[in-house]
Amino acid sequence: MDHADQLASPPPPLPLLPPPPPPGSAAAEADAQTVPSSRRKRSRGRASSGRERSSAGNDPPDDALLRRVGVMASASSHIQVLRAIRSMRQHPETVDALHAEANGDGKDDNVNSSSCGSRMEALERRVAAVLCFMVNDMAMEHREHANFIAKYPQVLVLDTEKNLRPVWNLLRLALPLGGERAALMLLIKNPQLLSMDVATTLRPKFDYLVDVAGLRPGDVGQMMHLDLASHIKPHVAFVSEECALGSVATAAVIRRVPRLLLEDVEATMRPALRCLSKDTALGTMEVARVIAKLPGLGFRV
Repeated sequence: MDHADQLASPPPPLPLLPPPPPPGSAAAEADAQTVPSSRRKRSRGRASSGRERSSAGNDPPDDALLRRVGVMASASSHIQVLRAIRSMRQHPETVDALHAEANGDGKDDNVNSSSCGSRMEALERRVAAVLCFMVNDMAMEHREHANFIAKYPQVLVLDTEKNLRPVWNLLRLALPLGGERAALMLLIKNPQLLSMDVATTLRPKFDYLVDVAGLRPGDVGQMMHLDLASHIKPHVAFVSEECALGSVATAAVIRRVPRLLLEDVEATMRPALRCLSKDTALGTMEVARVIAKLPGLGFRV
């Protein structure tokens, strides 16, 4: 057969594939086990991605309330809505406070839609006022604003006039070094200060740190997160009484070395005092003079 005849002749028929085995048979199970691994991986990938999409789309039906607040926070700070919602859910007390304000305290069973709507509007106005204060008065940049809400979503349930403004006015006027920017950095580091009462907590703490502990106003910021009764006063009493410096010398020492208020009395300061008084055979007054002259050295074990 020449080349022309080969081209004209029809191609040979393809071999017929055997029919698939009936379901449930041993042959069918063997075929299922021989499915290529790449196909199985793709199938598992599609299934897992489907589960991920399902779980992402099935966030706790906490509601439209958190989403509305999250959208408001996003419009003000550019924080992602889901990030804001996630932060609020990580603080159940924040979620409870938002629900209580939006839905009432649950004691009134005769709640109509108009009253619910008015409470929701009031909540949105209050949240909007908080967000505007953080941008306009505190001069937060978008990144600072977003990170602040993510770190401390409780700020969304505070009141501008009762909480934010009094604390802000105290800190920005009380911190002469850096002014408003120093106050903002202090609040970014210690956002819980915004929820503290000025008259009963912050102002007494500030006055004690300056008038009794001897700190300069510019050094007070780093100590404002410390508790007055359980931390600051015991530290001052230790230096004044156990170290026998007296109130005037104690204020002078703390003014020179403010970080003494950050030291641990039991772990650092008292062992150092014991070392000075016993191992060196110094008397009480000699130890006091050493601490007064070299406070940073005197309390290093």
